[in-house]
Amino acid sequence: MQKRLSERSTSGFPLSIGTSLALETIFDPVSPVYDESRSVTKVEDLRTYTLLAFNVSTLVRNLLTSLSYAEILAIGKKEIYETLLEEIEFLTNFCSTNGVEMKWYLHKYSYVKNVYESQGKLRKITTDRQHFFNDMTNYCLNQLAKQDDVVEFSKNISFDKSDKCLIFTHIPFDLLSYTNFIRLDLLESHTGVIKTRKDWWTKYYELPGEDMSFLPLMEYFLSVFGDNVMFKPDTIENRKKLINTLKRTEIHPLSSEMSLGFMKLLG
Repeated sequence: MQKRLSERSTSGFPLSIGTSLALETIFDPVSPVYDESRSVTKVEDLRTYTLLAFNVSTLVRNLLTSLSYAEILAIGKKEIYETLLEEIEFLTNFCSTNGVEMKWYLHKYSYVKNVYESQGKLRKITTDRQHFFNDMTNYCLNQLAKQDDVVEFSKNISFDKSDKCLIFTHIPFDLLSYTNFIRLDLLESHTGVIKTRKDWWTKYYELPGEDMSFLPLMEYFLSVFGDNVMFKPDTIENRKKLINTLKRTEIHPLSSEMSLGFMKLLG
């Protein structure tokens, strides 16, 4: 079983491929890359950021998807967790060696579940594969929650308001914590693309035939437009109605709820 894990897809680092590809944007690879023809635009100066924040659930997801479903089914939870710990240890030591401040965080999204589950806004786990991945993820996260160096959050992520943070996460809701930092940019899993706040509209579930590039990322909009991870998109009719309303405002990707007079807009 451990042999299968050791032979999982990786790239320029001894990490599952989605994580490894992302790191190639900010660090020089230490091993042969998966795709030599891949064009990578590196960060000119990583000192632009004072902190790298890693969502542990994204690390777990990338680990589970680095092998086929059939292969993952044959591997025990303990082996998956041990491999996850190896990745965490490598990243911790590697960042420290390179003089980069980094932190791990665990987000249980209890606020999201409490507010939106009863409204039918959240995506449901339906397939055997989804149930298996969810159980495996929960096992790893529950084990990690016992570690002293992992920070848990119930709603907003906040380490230090003076931080210029580069965050590694596949969950758009995490980006809503941008007000807790001087700067918050996203290091996108797999692509390694760094997305600033003006580009976060790409995290909405696509609305066919509509330009969504003028939208800021906001909690209410996530609950209507949906995403590919947590929120179900509302009906096309409701989404089109909202986007047409927003087109008549002065909204732009850096708009805040306060600047929009948001509650009045919804009323």
